[in-house]
Amino acid sequence: AVDSWTGDFWTPSPPTEDEATFTIDVYDVALFTDALPNARVGEDYRFALQGDGAGDLIWTVSNLPEGLSVDADGVISGVPAAGTEGVHAVTVELTDVAPLGESVPVTTRLALVVNGEFSGALTVTTAILPTLSAGEAMPPIRLAALGGTGSYTWIIQGLPAGLRLVDGEIVGAPEQGVEGAYPLKLIVNDGVSSTSAIVTLQVSSSTDSPEQDNGKSLSPAPNAMPNLAGAAAGCTLAPSATSSAIKGQIVVSLLLFALSMAALRRRFSDLRA
Repeated sequence: AVDSWTGDFWTPSPPTEDEATFTIDVYDVALFTDALPNARVGEDYRFALQGDGAGDLIWTVSNLPEGLSVDADGVISGVPAAGTEGVHAVTVELTDVAPLGESVPVTTRLALVVNGEFSGALTVTTAILPTLSAGEAMPPIRLAALGGTGSYTWIIQGLPAGLRLVDGEIVGAPEQGVEGAYPLKLIVNDGVSSTSAIVTLQVSSSTDSPEQDNGKSLSPAPNAMPNLAGAAAGCTLAPSATSSAIKGQIVVSLLLFALSMAALRRRFSDLRA
């Protein structure tokens, strides 16, 4: 009993009035359940609500996802139907039938998370990372996975200085001097199991833009032209050119020999005369 009142009452016939003290007993009802375990589409679900009271307990649960129901003993059971994925705000009310007095109901709201249907083994699907430039900011890189429960948390091992992991994304800017290849270990956990994969991150040096010609002539300097005469003087004749030169030398030699013979004949004729 939590309280008592003093009041007046009378009998209808004969009309008399009297005073008496009476007590109304109010019994406390306690609801112990403060959280609901997650459910999954297509899988059996069973959870017993916990509470206490002075008499028989009466459970009322509303806004359950399709496929689930509650029985007289406060057990939520069933198989969540397809399309019920998400968070459901479930209202739980507990009253009791007290042997004497009145019962004050207790009501609470609990979140029931329904996960999607199991889609296979947990797998890291991020296989390629973009090349980053040292000292330059970059857009966030979102990591990806498939399978498992569909609710992922990430750990990365081996990030270069300047980069960090925030809510499943690589953010930041690689510091100067960290150029190179980094084999990163990506670890994903879905609350039931975990898996990992090695992916290489390449950090390159920052490159300056090509210089402009500023309107200057792109023609080579005069001394950059090849010295054709010098090149010709030092060249080697091809076999065909060498053969022609030899033939020319033979012809010249024969002409000189003929001229010499003609000169000797004239001199011999002069001596005879």
